[in-house]
Amino acid sequence: MAIKAVVFDLYQTLIYCREQNHAYSNMFKQLGLDEAERIAARKLTRVENFESLKALAARVKPEGTADFETLGRALAAELASAICYPETISVLRRLRKQGLRLGMISNLGTAYKKPVFDLGLDQYMEAMIFSCDIGLIKPDPLIFQSMIKSLGLKPWEILMTGDLFPKDVQAPRSVGMQAIHLDRVNFSAGSIASLEGIFQYL
Repeated sequence: MAIKAVVFDLYQTLIYCREQNHAYSNMFKQLGLDEAERIAARKLTRVENFESLKALAARVKPEGTADFETLGRALAAELASAICYPETISVLRRLRKQGLRLGMISNLGTAYKKPVFDLGLDQYMEAMIFSCDIGLIKPDPLIFQSMIKSLGLKPWEILMTGDLFPKDVQAPRSVGMQAIHLDRVNFSAGSIASLEGIFQYL
């Protein structure tokens, strides 16, 4: 079964942030959300688009207050610290040169889309699905089916890779896609230690 497309997760797969400032979590604390409310708020950030932290806060707790100026600076600094892994660009270029089509599926909040374009990753991708745009979160099978439809391929012609086994491997396999776990830290059995490992599965 020949692979015709490779689909990637984004954070901890193609890129990472050198600063982890947790602006959303800190804002939820300042708003006084309890644990259940925080869980619901975190999910909301990934299924809807919000133009600012203040807009998000108004949605989750209209009467709450937070230091939006400081939180905004922290979020901006985190996004500005985003960087590609050393092999990311060379792997994407090599895959494209081999005639493979590329896609991306990421669970993220609106602000976290910015590094994709700042780092130029969008120029390599034929299809990009962000959870906040589509209202679906991995491991929901529908988000993978949306990618399959976007690419117009058979599920088994698509290889997915990412750092979270349940969301980036088990879930796409459940809809018939091929998938491989990217495990940069532990290099567990059956995984790849870097994106370079993809080529052995093509």
